[in-house]
Amino acid sequence: MDKLQDTVESNGFSMDRIELEITEHVAFRNLDDNIATLTRARDLGCKIVLDDFGSGYSSLSLLEELPLDKVKLDKSLQSSNQQRGVLAATIRLARDLGFLCCVEGIESEAAAQFATEKGCRQMQGFWFGHPETVGAVLAQLKIAS
Repeated sequence: MDKLQDTVESNGFSMDRIELEITEHVAFRNLDDNIATLTRARDLGCKIVLDDFGSGYSSLSLLEELPLDKVKLDKSLQSSNQQRGVLAATIRLARDLGFLCCVEGIESEAAAQFATEKGCRQMQGFWFGHPETVGAVLAQLKIAS
C-alpha cells in the first residue's frame, strides 16, 4: 500500500482520486486479507469498488463485509426482461446501502434511459465510447503527449 501511495502522490494526485476495483471472484479468495487490505486503502482515501457484481455467483454478504464505496453492476443484468428486473432491484439495493452504483455494458440509449430511470447516475459502455489509448485521446483533444 505504501508503494501505491508513493506513486500516486509523486505524480501529483491525491489518494481520494483513486478507485480500486475488486471483482467478487477475487474478493472471495482470502476474504479476511482482502478486507484488511481494502480497509487500509480506504483509510488512505481510496474509493473501493466491487466490479462485475451480478456476474455469476453474487453474494450479498460481500456488500456488507467489504469496505465499499461503489458497486459496478455487470452488463449481464441487461440481457433479458427478468434480468432487467434484477438490475432495477440491485440499483435500488446499492443506493439504499449508501453505495454509488455504476451500470456496465451500456450499449444503447434505451439501456442508458432504463438505468437512469431506475436511479443509476453512473454508467459505462460502448454507447459512450470505445476504449482508446491515452495518446489517441490526447490527439483528439489536440494536446501534445
